[in-house]
Amino acid sequence: MDTQFINNITVDAKQYTAIYRSKPLERGEDLYLGCNYCDSILLTSSISTFGFWMSYLKTTRGYVFYNSQQRKAKPHISDWDAFHWYPIDWIMLTQNKKTGEIYREFWNYTQFL
Repeated sequence: MDTQFINNITVDAKQYTAIYRSKPLERGEDLYLGCNYCDSILLTSSISTFGFWMSYLKTTRGYVFYNSQQRKAKPHISDWDAFHWYPIDWIMLTQNKKTGEIYREFWNYTQFL
C-alpha cells in the first residue's frame, strides 16, 4: 500500500459521512475486497494485470474507468487496443496535457466487429 500517496489525498470532508482506510492487506484479500465490495473502480495503471482482473471479476454493479495513457513510450491506447483489451462498458479517460482537463474518450469500435 502506498501510504504516502494515500496520506496526501485531499478530500472535501463535507461531501462524506465517513471515510474508511483499511489496514494493509495481502494481495488475495485486496482482490477479494475489490471484486466483491467496490461499486466503481478507477484503473490508474491501465496495463496492471492485478487491477484489470479485480475490475473484470467485480461482482457489484458500477463503473470501471481506465487511463488511456498506458506508458510513457506509448502515450495513448489505440482504438484497436481499447476494443480488444477492455470490456466495451468500461470507460476510457484521457487527460489533456495542456489544460489538465480529464475527459471521456470516445472511439468508433464498430469497425472491429
